[in-house]
Amino acid sequence: MNNSKIILIALALCPCPILINAAVIISDTFTTTPGALSGRAPETAQTIGDLWAIDNSDTGNLTVANGTMNLGVNGSYSKAILPFNDVSVTDTFTLSFDISFTPVSAAPVFYAGFGNAAGNGSAFSDNSLGLGFQGSFNNTDTSVTINALSGETRGWGTIYASTSLTRATTSDAYVANLKVTYNPVTDQAEFFVNGLSIVSGTYTDELGGLWFKTDHMDANAPVMVDNLTLTTVPEPSVYAAIAGIATMAMAIIRRRNK
Repeated sequence: MNNSKIILIALALCPCPILINAAVIISDTFTTTPGALSGRAPETAQTIGDLWAIDNSDTGNLTVANGTMNLGVNGSYSKAILPFNDVSVTDTFTLSFDISFTPVSAAPVFYAGFGNAAGNGSAFSDNSLGLGFQGSFNNTDTSVTINALSGETRGWGTIYASTSLTRATTSDAYVANLKVTYNPVTDQAEFFVNGLSIVSGTYTDELGGLWFKTDHMDANAPVMVDNLTLTTVPEPSVYAAIAGIATMAMAIIRRRNK
């Protein structure tokens, strides 16, 4: 038996099915299928048939145009939801997206992250933001506070930390990349703004899909979302298992070569 076959057999014996989960669950750059968001399929979805949905009949308030998802186009309140199946996943979820927003009044509020829903996560029941970000904007300011928070009690549960976004002038947009990671085994979450970790925290409730909401908006001044991805990443123990298998294979090869 040659060395290549030894390595292949060792890898085949490795109990590593979890590696299959290290994949893109959802990806959407909003460059295809412009128009109403409701009923639109993301560009990449874990399950065929998982579609964007809204919780009111104003389909013109949530749209896809010019390469972004636009929330609150007609003003006031909007909510967008997208299901995914989190059953039996033990890897760490990573949700990342870009936002751009130029407020024109003193009241707009934005929420985004994982939804909070009882059940297995595949049949998304919209309750509230489970784990993610919230920001309250003012058109006269050049700085806004972004909260990293959870809503474990179907309301506001815990604000883990806050950070600031800035813009040069009041006519400029606030622009940021927001990211949250969550491990359903350890219940640990970590929040990132523009690539920098701002806080870690514990979350023990359900994940119920993706959840975006705006409130107190002004017409024709939507929050724009782009480059949305949800991925899973293997735990360090998986890499350790692979390293162990590789070490075992090399030991066998060394013994055979003596």
